[in-house]
Amino acid sequence: MFVSGEADQFSLVPVFGRRSFVHDICFGDESYDSCRETLVRLLSRFEECRISASFTKSIFVQPTVDFLSHAVSREGLRADAKKLKAIAELSFPKTKKGVQAFLGALNYYSRFIQDFAVYGAALYQVREEDFGPGGDLSTAQRSFKALQTKVADVPILKHFDGAKEVHVMLFANDWALSTTLMHEHDGVMHPVRFCGRVLKDNEVNYHPAEKEVLALLLLLKTCYTQLTGRTINAYTRFSTLGWINTSKTLFGRSTQFAVMLSPWHLVVHRVTEDDSAFAQLRHSTITNFVGLDKALQRVAPPSKRTPMVRMDPELLYARLPNDHRGFVLSFDGSAKTPKRGGYESCAWILWRLPDWTIEIAASAYLENTTVNPAEYMGMNEGLRAVQAYGATDLVVVGDSRLAIQQSLGVIACLKESLLTQLNIHRELVARFQSVRYRHVTREYNASADSLAGDTLATKEAKTTLTEESRSKLEQLNRIHEVIYERPNREVTQVSTLRALPEDMVTQRGNFFDFAHKPSADDVDPLEVQEERRRRVGRAQDEELRWANLKLVLKGESSSLGYKAALEAWKMADRFVLSDDGLLYFLGENRRWGKDRMNETVLRLVVPTTMVQEVLQSCHDSLEGGHQGIVRTFHRIKADYYWIGLYAEVERHVRSCPDCSSSKSRPQLRGYCPGNILVERPLQIVSMDFVIPLPKSRRGNTALLLFQCAFTGFVMAKAMSDTSALCIAQAFEEYVNRRFGAAPLVRHDRDPRFMSEVFQAFAEMMQSRSRATLSYRPQANGQQERTVKTVMQLVRVYAEAPLQQDWDEIVERQVFAINNSQDTTRKETPFYLVHGWDAQSILKAMASSLIRGFGKQSDTLVWRREINRQQEIG
Repeated sequence: MFVSGEADQFSLVPVFGRRSFVHDICFGDESYDSCRETLVRLLSRFEECRISASFTKSIFVQPTVDFLSHAVSREGLRADAKKLKAIAELSFPKTKKGVQAFLGALNYYSRFIQDFAVYGAALYQVREEDFGPGGDLSTAQRSFKALQTKVADVPILKHFDGAKEVHVMLFANDWALSTTLMHEHDGVMHPVRFCGRVLKDNEVNYHPAEKEVLALLLLLKTCYTQLTGRTINAYTRFSTLGWINTSKTLFGRSTQFAVMLSPWHLVVHRVTEDDSAFAQLRHSTITNFVGLDKALQRVAPPSKRTPMVRMDPELLYARLPNDHRGFVLSFDGSAKTPKRGGYESCAWILWRLPDWTIEIAASAYLENTTVNPAEYMGMNEGLRAVQAYGATDLVVVGDSRLAIQQSLGVIACLKESLLTQLNIHRELVARFQSVRYRHVTREYNASADSLAGDTLATKEAKTTLTEESRSKLEQLNRIHEVIYERPNREVTQVSTLRALPEDMVTQRGNFFDFAHKPSADDVDPLEVQEERRRRVGRAQDEELRWANLKLVLKGESSSLGYKAALEAWKMADRFVLSDDGLLYFLGENRRWGKDRMNETVLRLVVPTTMVQEVLQSCHDSLEGGHQGIVRTFHRIKADYYWIGLYAEVERHVRSCPDCSSSKSRPQLRGYCPGNILVERPLQIVSMDFVIPLPKSRRGNTALLLFQCAFTGFVMAKAMSDTSALCIAQAFEEYVNRRFGAAPLVRHDRDPRFMSEVFQAFAEMMQSRSRATLSYRPQANGQQERTVKTVMQLVRVYAEAPLQQDWDEIVERQVFAINNSQDTTRKETPFYLVHGWDAQSILKAMASSLIRGFGKQSDTLVWRREINRQQEIG
């Protein structure tokens, strides 16, 4: 490759003897001589590849070159001034197609327009109906004018320079994202590229800090080849981006963002309104993102699934003067869930103002419907009753926000069952002179709610009410508290804000502005482990058996009774007490060897109240991996002790719903004709594919497993490309780099394993490649069994509905498999390979960070010497 990016020496030439033509090649350099050298190399390469270039159409040694409707110069990249001038002089289109043509013309130059998606969002949502009578195009026209203004002042985009630092400015509001890529020239930030997009439906409700993370991810995807491997200085309004990039205690979407940002090196700079240093760094063509939200409200598009008209919430709902005379209809619907019967009811009450007397009060019993249709039916039946009564002006009041706002046209109705009721409602409303709406909360609509609840309880419709029932409903009525206009109170306002200093006037903050940024410095590992050990010791003291044993080990057995002291003395020889009061069991070392026969291992005594926690950690968690009764027992036995350990483990594993639902009974398909003899670790490495798998969030679709035939040690590699070359690279990375070349590689007859590429790789590593027979996969049975185990564990722990997190689970499950004791080898594969046992999280939390057990060892030696002298005596 050239330094500037053109292809240079390459051995391949066209196979067919045909000629090709090429156009639209633009290059430049710092000096004339370097440009001439590049041209000579380019023309020589054209001759080798039989590519022709028209000399008459070529231009050389130009300060500015017109290239694909752009003006390319040493200063940077300009847009075509003639085309931009034509766009800036356009009038507002009269059809939707004209708006689309305008956006299409601008889309080609969107990299020159900062916040293009922010200003153009309203134009993308224009409909044909908006150009007819009653249509509202005010927001679209403001967006059109704003884009024309930006087109007239498009900046010069600097060329991307790999030698300069990368600076990124992030912005996000309620409907769009925007990102600015910048370079620093002469102490001022100049734009290199603008990019952005409109938010998706599920992203609209994200916090602004999360939206800025989406803006950063958009830029990293768009400019991946330019930004990869570089340090990125990100300027943001929130400190959340830096917290996501460094914190180790994340959950939810923050975890996904942290995973996607993990390959990048970010330096986050938080910018506030009073940050004058950042304002001085910006070039005049770059708009500051701080405080921009208020200025953009005039071009805010309507939210999706809503009509185009944006209405003031204060004008949506009716308010009545205090002396109003007329009628108010209140309605409500109630329902029981299918588990409790699946029936519904609705009620409606007509009130006469200003006395708030009941003119009509009725209810209906419904079947086979839900709450929202019941609310609609209550409103529609009430309108029918009011029409029969003879009222022409009406105010409808209810606690169903959905029914009220869909009737007003504030939100769209997309459900067919509700759309039918909405059409009926509109037909009924057309028969009145005036219908206004008021949404109230349930506490103010207590009268209709009580009537609907009584109908739901008795399962009988009510058309007439007794005087007692009417008086009860009138007492429950609280609509008058919210429906009347607020009284105008003349309040003398004193402008005290002007007298305050400017630095004392602050804006309202949110949670992310005041939340403490988690840091590892806030947690002292010693304090955490001391607290954990203190709780374990206190739980041991709460059990009589262990409390008596502690008293005996402390030499305070005089406070115990004869039987209690006798029982404690019988067990005392097998237990030891630590300096901080924790009780340990002296277990025998399970390792083989003459030098280890007399060694003991301290196993923490687990109180009854903490048994389930240990079982959850060693069996149900990702470290445990649902490894069955025997393996779970050996895992717990290595570090913990309590009476009835095996029985408790057996009961827990047999009652585990994941184990019983995800694992099948073992099937005997025939006895093995003979195994390959292995004499040392990594002498024979077997490999197999698990394919196909759902596409994960990382883009992986296959799992490649390696396993040592001697130790059973498993290695896993999630892959998106399963070509023979990628397999060879994975084998070299996971096996050869860590353990050296394996003398023998065992695999099945997969075409990728049998290909010439992989066979040549094995020969280069001086490894023999042996494939099993197609009709007998049991010859590589250990590997096939591991494949089954891994996929069973993935089914247990998969949380995503589409199982897109399987590659993340596999990485953790390999640790669980390698640290489970093998029934045949009597050791864990991890120990056989490394010579030491990996420590679990639970053991690390319960252990002490104080290095050395000198005092415990001295105590143990002293007690053994006392016992020996007692035996001699």
